[in-house]
Amino acid sequence: MVEIAEVVDETKVLEDDGDEEFEDEVDSQTVVKKSIVDDSDDDDEFLEEESILERLTALVDIVPPTVRVKLSNVVSDGFNAGLTVAKFLGNGAWIVATSTLLVALPVLMETERETVIIQQELQTKQ
Repeated sequence: MVEIAEVVDETKVLEDDGDEEFEDEVDSQTVVKKSIVDDSDDDDEFLEEESILERLTALVDIVPPTVRVKLSNVVSDGFNAGLTVAKFLGNGAWIVATSTLLVALPVLMETERETVIIQQELQTKQ
């Protein structure tokens, strides 16, 4: 149930330089007061039965088609940009990993071989 009430603003008393008091008439302002009777029991039962998918499908009636198309394009473009970035990062990680293996693995094997040779020479001198 909706109640509408008109509220009239009375005159304001203003001080000018602290000496004089005068009344300034203010136009009446209308304030609309809405009082809605709350049937929360029925709403709670309805909300508990409603799923997220049902809520999203209900938005089709609320959101205009042009806004839906724009929103769909923005989400699609964002998803595609995310896939492109993920693909780029994956390719970059692959390049770094394989380059590291191709360069670092032979270096590590050679330093290990040098270490073994040095240890053998030290043992033969003793």
